[in-house]
Amino acid sequence: MPSAPTTSLDLTDPAVVADPYPHFARERSRHPVAWHEPSGSWFTFSHAAVSAVQRDRRLGRLWTDREPAARLEPFNLLHRNQMMENEPPEHTRLRRPVASAFSRGHVERLRPRVRELATELLAEVDATDGAVQLAVRAVDASYAGFSAEDAGAAAVRVASKAKGLTVHNSFVSSVGWVKPGEKYPSTITVANPTKGALEGGRVTVRAPKGTTFKKSSGPGKHRTSARTITWKVPKVRAGRTVRLVVESKAASVRTLPTIVWRDLSTKATLKASGRTSTSTSHGPKVIPPAERFETARYGDRPFPVVPVQYTDRAYTADHTGEQLEAMRRNIWDVVEHIDVLSEKTGRDLHLGLEPEPLCYLETTGEMIRFYRQLRDDRPGDDRLSRRLGINYDACHLAVEFEEAADALGSLIAEGVRISKLHFSSALKVCPNAETLDGLAGFAEDIYFHQVVANGGDGSLTRYRDLPDALAAAARGETSGDTEWRIHFHVPLHCPPTALFDTTADQLQRVIETLAANPAICSHIEMETYTWEVLPGELKQRDVVDQLAGEYEWTLAKLAEQGIPPAD
Repeated sequence: MPSAPTTSLDLTDPAVVADPYPHFARERSRHPVAWHEPSGSWFTFSHAAVSAVQRDRRLGRLWTDREPAARLEPFNLLHRNQMMENEPPEHTRLRRPVASAFSRGHVERLRPRVRELATELLAEVDATDGAVQLAVRAVDASYAGFSAEDAGAAAVRVASKAKGLTVHNSFVSSVGWVKPGEKYPSTITVANPTKGALEGGRVTVRAPKGTTFKKSSGPGKHRTSARTITWKVPKVRAGRTVRLVVESKAASVRTLPTIVWRDLSTKATLKASGRTSTSTSHGPKVIPPAERFETARYGDRPFPVVPVQYTDRAYTADHTGEQLEAMRRNIWDVVEHIDVLSEKTGRDLHLGLEPEPLCYLETTGEMIRFYRQLRDDRPGDDRLSRRLGINYDACHLAVEFEEAADALGSLIAEGVRISKLHFSSALKVCPNAETLDGLAGFAEDIYFHQVVANGGDGSLTRYRDLPDALAAAARGETSGDTEWRIHFHVPLHCPPTALFDTTADQLQRVIETLAANPAICSHIEMETYTWEVLPGELKQRDVVDQLAGEYEWTLAKLAEQGIPPAD
């Protein structure tokens, strides 16, 4: 067996102390890991090796008291109870009171002072110094390197001579919840993945109420006013992308007192080759400077609202955003923990992620892309397929206009575990004057009821809540919609009425898929929780009677497909 590499690197050498990096680079070229005899420890020199060590739970970070203990007790006491020297659950207990100090709201309040200090420091630097140039490049990169994928923009395909042409609209959606009076860059992206060039494209973007355009920069001719941007797109060669960087500003509360919860969704309209198409970017919402207020409700309880990201997501598999990477690391930590618990208990434990309308993981496709990213992080680690799955909610995915059989088929083909099947139905209507008037009874204020509207041409428009969609209809903005699906869990046994239908047909597809593949999932949950907020005739029956009816309906549907109830 070959011996382990060794290093004689002297960390006390004045030359190493003055500039250690050339010495580290030399060691790294020889070996990523080496034994250091003077200190009696292993040294890691590469980023990959350091990352592997820090992620390997077998190595731990549990503190061991230094000797002599009597003399070093103050030192040991400090480190013994330090957050970074402990693993969960002790680490979790220590971290919890500290974490609030690093919330987005607290960090945002530091922004003016940080900016002031940075300005003062830069003013003291010689203009010819490379550090200034680096700082400038970093600022430029925040604009030039900004992509619609990073912002979570929506994308549409345009039927034109350049088939497959896409327009991405990331207008202000990258910042999640914007603070009134601040400026934010965003992008309008036109991509041409085809073999032919695109010429003569024109993009128009109108500012939503509550914002104004300040300026735009990018290739081609573009005219910017407070309310509108018109961009004459230059020739886009095959496989190329062009971007227009847009700077917008949210109105102040003084200027627009009703700005709280205002939807800043925008539409980018692309005209090319005689055809017109639009891309909608949903969000963000504008919040007041206080950053914390009690307006939202969960169930019967109000909760404080803090800035969070709220966008349509269309990220790609090569997304390397810091938040996404942190999310994946945390999920892998959970997978590892669940695997250990499973081995200890002898139980088949697993975590199910649940896509939900207008959340980060919203569709089956987004779930699969995210799963692939996790798999790419640790190729060959089969714990992912055993310990991480999806909670497939028939209501949620039907709202996204997904075909249940196709969606479940793609998950099975990808090797994604089905952790749980939610038997649920969403509200479905053809929007007209009569049905829209009838929907007012479903717009209660306890739960969110996200709406996805089908424009008839395959384009989907999303609304944060049913009142937002009804308000858009009142403004005449939904005249082209052919169907709305609303995240309102209606009783499974609820028959269609003259005004509305349900997505029970998609739930039926879920049951049929389960009958054809009984091994995919053994955990079924009937998820109707809206009994107390049902409108009109739907609420006339006793809740107990309703629950019994739903249970009987479910057993009957399973029996029709030859699926017996569990013992």
